[in-house]
Amino acid sequence: MWNIIKKYYLATFAGMFAATLIKILLDKHTETFYRALLIALATAFVISLIAGTLFYFQDTKWGPKKRKKLFDKSPFVDLLMNRFIQKDYAAVGVINGYTVIVSYTWPNGGAAIAVNVLFDKDFAARYNGDIDNIKNRNKLYTWTEGAVGDLLTYNYRRPSYYKIMETAEVLINVLKAEGLSATNYKDNEKPELATGNITRFGAVI
Repeated sequence: MWNIIKKYYLATFAGMFAATLIKILLDKHTETFYRALLIALATAFVISLIAGTLFYFQDTKWGPKKRKKLFDKSPFVDLLMNRFIQKDYAAVGVINGYTVIVSYTWPNGGAAIAVNVLFDKDFAARYNGDIDNIKNRNKLYTWTEGAVGDLLTYNYRRPSYYKIMETAEVLINVLKAEGLSATNYKDNEKPELATGNITRFGAVI
């Protein structure tokens, strides 16, 4: 229960409480501190309850349900017709020796296709922190342990199969340019992928 509160409610509550309390106290027509405290608590509770509950259902119910349904539609149908295979709720394929993982995600309640390319995660240990320099040189992309990713956000029209392939090629070229070799996808060694699913106030989960 605490993990759910921490993930979906706590950050929003703390942020709204602080913002509301400061706003009230800075107002020239301020209430007493005790009244201001009660107003801030009530405002933060209501907003965090609504926002957190919506985010919880999006993250655990609506999002996964939509992700499953999308495998019957483009671009996932196209991926599966071009040597990608379905692994859980992602399409997994190999391009130029690199494992590419494509999945639907919902950053901040929106919609996006996440494209991740795996690389040898032992590189960081062998080259003593050079991986940090590589990340700094390529800040346009999201780096996690053993994977580099990009989010193709959209409103109504999903990114095409060709756009996904283009994105994967760009990520692979970045890895090649930086000397990061490919690695094989193993179910028991799944890396943490860049999904863009973030909690309130930008904390990456």
